[in-house]
Amino acid sequence: MAICILTTSVTTVQKDEPNGKITEERVEQTNASEPYGGQQVVRKTKYIVQYAASGTQQTKTVQARDGNGNWNVVVVDTRRSNQVPAEQGRATPRGQH
Repeated sequence: MAICILTTSVTTVQKDEPNGKITEERVEQTNASEPYGGQQVVRKTKYIVQYAASGTQQTKTVQARDGNGNWNVVVVDTRRSNQVPAEQGRATPRGQH
């Protein structure tokens, strides 16, 4: 009887951009049919937050591999807010009106 242990690793990288942030997440997992073959990326998620004078936009895109190993977009979610982030809302220096 062979015992197969699946392991999962998650790697997250965050980048600060001039007008927002980008966070990328990769999920790696062992292949059940080849448990000694190492891990492969099975899902990628990208979060983009963009700040503007008119508000904030957040976009989440999730990609997953199909049975043939091809990448497919499975989720796209975009949200907008008219609330300006605190650091974006300061239009004039302190003491000036």
